[in-house]
Parts: sequence; C-alpha cells; structure tokens
Amino acid sequence: MKDRFLAIVLELTNSNEQLTGFIPLQNYQVLIYSFAGLTEVEVLVMIGVWGTWVVITVLCLSPWMDRIGRRKSLFTAYGFIIAGSLITVIAWARFEARGSSVIPLGAGIIVGMFVLAFGYGGVMNTFAPVVSRELYDLASATMLMMTVRFGDHAHLHACCWC
Repeated sequence: MKDRFLAIVLELTNSNEQLTGFIPLQNYQVLIYSFAGLTEVEVLVMIGVWGTWVVITVLCLSPWMDRIGRRKSLFTAYGFIIAGSLITVIAWARFEARGSSVIPLGAGIIVGMFVLAFGYGGVMNTFAPVVSRELYDLASATMLMMTVRFGDHAHLHACCWC
C-alpha cells in the first residue's frame, strides 16, 4: 500500500511539472522573443542564454534540494514558478494592450520566463527521478519514471534503456 501511495505522489508531482507551462515556454521561446521585439540575432542569443540558464539552475539548485529538504524545496520552486508565470502573463497582457510597442514590458515577459525557469530547473526537473531512486530499487525506479514520463508507451522505452 505504501508503494502505491508513493507512486501516486510521484505521478502527481510529475503532473504538476507538466502544468507549470515550462515546456511551452521552451518550445515557443523563438516566437515569444520575436513578439517581445527582439531581432533575429538577439533571439538566437536569448535561446543560448536560456539553455545556459537552465543548465546552471539544475547544477546549482539540485544539491540545494538536499540541504533544505524535499518539501521546502518543492514549495520554494512553486513560489518561483507562480511568480514567473504571473510576471509573464501580466507583462504580456499589458504589452498586447499597448500595441506591442513598449519595450520594457517585452523585457518583463522575458524576465518572467527566466524566473519561472529558475524555479522549475533546479527542483522540479530533478524531484521525481531523485525521490523515486531513493524509495525504490533501480529497476523499479526506472519503470516508475518511464511510466510517469511516457505513459502507456513506457514498456517500449524501458526495453530500449534496459
């Protein structure tokens, strides 16, 4: 019963990760930067900065997650994610309302994206894999994470990895 409960907690944590909006920001950042008023060269630079920022947050904040505890780190990550989402949405709404011409509001959109990436990168990106490995043996943790990440097609991915 305890194993099922823990599996459900990990699944809910992963579902919350998917609901943060991080993946659409990452996939559509070229359009967002363009709409925010950046040139093509600046868009390419910002994509590189985004990728570097996410790697740095994962490398720096993952060990921090162990120091302050799982629960505090998860709530802290949610705080950054919510703040980043609000900054992005409010700046975008005002940017659109003013005819997409106010550059500081375009910069506010980008700042909000990076605040959200800070919250997501270090804790949410590593939470489920770390916790599943702490609770289960390697084979069970691998299957659990494959199921969480890939759903019904987990057995296909697990066969490729094992």
